[in-house]
Amino acid sequence: MLIIRSEQIATLQLDANRRFARRIRDLVRTRVGEVVQQLPDAPLEDAIAALVLRAQGYGISADNHLLAFVDLAFCVSRHFDRHPPIHQILSDDTIAGDDKIRTLLDYTSARSWDQAARSTLQPDSAEERS
Repeated sequence: MLIIRSEQIATLQLDANRRFARRIRDLVRTRVGEVVQQLPDAPLEDAIAALVLRAQGYGISADNHLLAFVDLAFCVSRHFDRHPPIHQILSDDTIAGDDKIRTLLDYTSARSWDQAARSTLQPDSAEERS
């Protein structure tokens, strides 16, 4: 019987996220424009993979919803999901993972989006200053 340990599953998921990031990199460049135009491919792919992993932590799994999460992170703020009203929706276990992006777009006020953008404008790592 084949036994796959949690560390092996995590490694497989990381590899899948990196492949997904490579696959959508140019699409992200097109969709979010100048925000990422100056980033070289490898750092952009790393950032996308990290964002995908974060989205998966909220139960988001469909490719189009992962892409939407990445778009929001680059267009609103890299840590838009930390803003309390947004985090509340993303963390709500009564909302199916792949319904969370639609719920965010339907129920988050313009004021909350603005606050999310303003409250996390300062990058908190060298990668985010690239």
